[in-house]
Amino acid sequence: LSLFQLSSMISRWSLKTFLQHCAVPSLLYSLQNYCLLQAYLHLDPVTFNVLNQTKTLSAALFCYLLMGRRQSGAQLGALLALTASAVMIEGSVDVMSYLSSPSSLPSVRVVDAARLVKGVAPCLGASAISGLAGAVTQRTLQGSAQKNSYLFSLELSAFSTAYLALSLP
Repeated sequence: LSLFQLSSMISRWSLKTFLQHCAVPSLLYSLQNYCLLQAYLHLDPVTFNVLNQTKTLSAALFCYLLMGRRQSGAQLGALLALTASAVMIEGSVDVMSYLSSPSSLPSVRVVDAARLVKGVAPCLGASAISGLAGAVTQRTLQGSAQKNSYLFSLELSAFSTAYLALSLP
């Protein structure tokens, strides 16, 4: 980043575009971080990490919905495998009994409600929020505005800090 580029970015900066482009993504990222903290406190590390990877699925979904980007057959297969692994690791579906006896449907286990509400749901919510925020960010950076990624990151950071500061007791 040269001094000329920095000067050009600063001269084109405005509060209006800052609010238009950064308010929603930074709020989403702040909410995502809160959900991830809740999930981390109530899940074991392996479950947390596998469920957190479902953000790839939500990113693909929201890029399709917001930007019209379709996935290839191989990508759809990988997303399906990711979803299946998340369901198996989470433990609510007994896939192993189904694999040993494929003639019956997989049984659904009763899960701890507190773990589900305080751990699994926030983790999946954070993953969905991550996909939405990523798609909104990508649309902003690649859209008609053509925002500089360095400036956009700085603006997101400033807005997120403000959101988090306002949420402190």
